[in-house]
Amino acid sequence: MYPRLLYRGVLAALLSALLLALPVPVGRAAGNVPPPNVSPLIVDGDAATEPYPWMASLQVGAGNHFCGAVLVHPRWVATAGHCIQRVTEFQVRIGSVHRSSGGEVANSASFAVLPGDFVLVQLDRAVSATPIPRVPARPAVGSGLRLLGWGQTCASWWGCQPPLPEDLRQLDTTLVDAARCPSGRITPASEICVSNVGGKGACYGDSGGPAIQKVDGRWAVVGLTSRSGVNNIDCATGPAIYTDIVAYEQYIRRYAEGQE
Repeated sequence: MYPRLLYRGVLAALLSALLLALPVPVGRAAGNVPPPNVSPLIVDGDAATEPYPWMASLQVGAGNHFCGAVLVHPRWVATAGHCIQRVTEFQVRIGSVHRSSGGEVANSASFAVLPGDFVLVQLDRAVSATPIPRVPARPAVGSGLRLLGWGQTCASWWGCQPPLPEDLRQLDTTLVDAARCPSGRITPASEICVSNVGGKGACYGDSGGPAIQKVDGRWAVVGLTSRSGVNNIDCATGPAIYTDIVAYEQYIRRYAEGQE
């Protein structure tokens, strides 16, 4: 069995006609679009205990969530590159733990598509929420992380009832050695491996959502959910691969913050 897209499924039937009708992505490209075989991977997580004002939900139609993201600048969010492979016009709800209400809503305007499974999405307007800080360096193996997302809460590829939670979920876990993610073809220079502690982990719908860590008393983003680290279409059967935010620091500064 081979991995599939993390935002796969619970909305696939609902969105298929819409996705096929959407135009080809536009915007600034700074690398190749990531390959289509990126995949799953909060199962057994808890309801969010904090407001997480920089957390974002990417949505199509009437508030249909398909991926997570984080605000890195008042007009830019960062998410997984595979999230926009077939969706190029969507809404971004920022600063609410409820995926269908609250916070601020902006529209996608353009993209900076970067190497690997990472993309910066420019919003059509600036929002008032405060962007999340970024860790200054990759945390050490064994460091604690917290995962956030609106993905399905059961591990099965066949989905859950209800398909996705209304409220944001969180899960505390750890960063593990890259060797624990062999089947996902991890790129150690730009990706990290995150444990499925106790059979718990990210799932379909969590793509693009963050792994975060407390730095000087504030949450900072460490990575973004990318794909499974093992060949299993069910979620949390092994560690997961996350894009390492540190590897993209120069791109965030260049595109989102206008620094060279």
